[in-house]
Amino acid sequence: MPTGVKNLDNMSKHLTQEEIQARLQAEADYQPTRTPDPPAGFNKKTAERRIWDRVISDMEGYKILDRLDADVLEIYCRQQVRLRMLQNMLDRMINGEDGKLTSKAFLDLLTKIKDLEGTILNYAGRLGLTPESRARLAKNAAQPDPDEEDGDLFG
Repeated sequence: MPTGVKNLDNMSKHLTQEEIQARLQAEADYQPTRTPDPPAGFNKKTAERRIWDRVISDMEGYKILDRLDADVLEIYCRQQVRLRMLQNMLDRMINGEDGKLTSKAFLDLLTKIKDLEGTILNYAGRLGLTPESRARLAKNAAQPDPDEEDGDLFG
């Protein structure tokens, strides 16, 4: 299992000034060319649009999301709405509002919720919406390219 990646401020490792500057530069390089616009179907009244606006607003200071991320962010927003719908169905089943609650129906719904939560976390990680994914982006960008260092080794 991969180890967690730390933000530069939280690192205990002793870095050289060069490594610190590379890390800071890498974080600064993640500047989007333009914030993604919401998809046409996400009008201001949809739940997907509210999630979209919240994510864009929350991520503004990180400057990670770009127009290239619009399709992935759209899927993430739709999955969030589906999760809320499934959770509402579960609540109604538990409260007896949707008829008799069978153990099979209950377990099927729990399985769907669990699977969807995993999918959402996967997308969140890819979009840089988790602390670990943001730290990993900065770490990877700060590391020198091994091809540049060893380019003449076999040449």
